Amino acid sequence: MAKEAALKAGGSVVTFVSDSMTKYIEENASYILWDKLLVISAFNPDISFRGYNALERNKYIYASSNYAVVVSSGSGTGGSFKGAEYCLKHKLTKLYVKDDTEAPDGNRKLIEMGGLPVNGEHERLGS
Repeated sequence: MAKEAALKAGGSVVTFVSDSMTKYIEENASYILWDKLLVISAFNPDISFRGYNALERNKYIYASSNYAVVVSSGSGTGGSFKGAEYCLKHKLTKLYVKDDTEAPDGNRKLIEMGGLPVNGEHERLGS
């Protein structure tokens, strides 16, 4: 959703895909030709989706970011938690984690592991 919104607003996007890069390029060729979209993959360009590829892809996303934000994470399971856990363990980037009364248990675990809590009182990240 964020990619689509950014492109429709005239922005530029870098995306890391975990499945068929060939298909992704075909579907988004106009953005690529207008230098609005860079597509990166560490996998065979014609590979089908596999969950563990998505987990591997997340490492590249974290490593190339100035900071990352976790809005909602399951408690010790799922791709969001596993990727954030890896990010914290290997200190890939600053990791901000939503911390309010509606935040799920996984968010609290990530904060305990070193994630930086952020809530409605914080107006800006990255500083």
